Amino acid sequence: MEGLRGELLQDTAPRPIDMAAAPLTKVEQMLAEVTKARESLHDDTARLEAMLAQGARETAARAEPAEDENAAAQGPGGAGKPAKNPLDVLAKAMRGIKPEQAAPIVTRLDKHLAASVLQRMPPADAGKILAAMKPETAAELATQISARLPAAGAKR
Repeated sequence: MEGLRGELLQDTAPRPIDMAAAPLTKVEQMLAEVTKARESLHDDTARLEAMLAQGARETAARAEPAEDENAAAQGPGGAGKPAKNPLDVLAKAMRGIKPEQAAPIVTRLDKHLAASVLQRMPPADAGKILAAMKPETAAELATQISARLPAAGAKR
């Protein structure tokens, strides 16, 4: 980085223009300086784009084995752990967020989805999120959740 910065400072240092020269000569000197600066900028841009592309390729190469391992572990017929239920993953993520931040997110979800997510959370965590919502929304979600619960003491 320091080398690139040094090159940049050397290449962009303005060359003194002969003020005693004719105006046309001054303009030609300035035009030559501008042209050289543009070429230098173009070269630097190409070099940085190449570095960026190489970095992206290296990042993708490092990510591919991890994705393959995850697919093997979670996919059908995978030798590792079974795939996790996305609702369980979402519920765990919501538990990791402060209730005041999770409430607006859950509120924007489809009501059935929001109820499913809250139902998969520990009751204390779900209650904190419901408490951070508008009462009407919290009541609607609580109704959704309670409609799914088996009736207490119901006989078959």
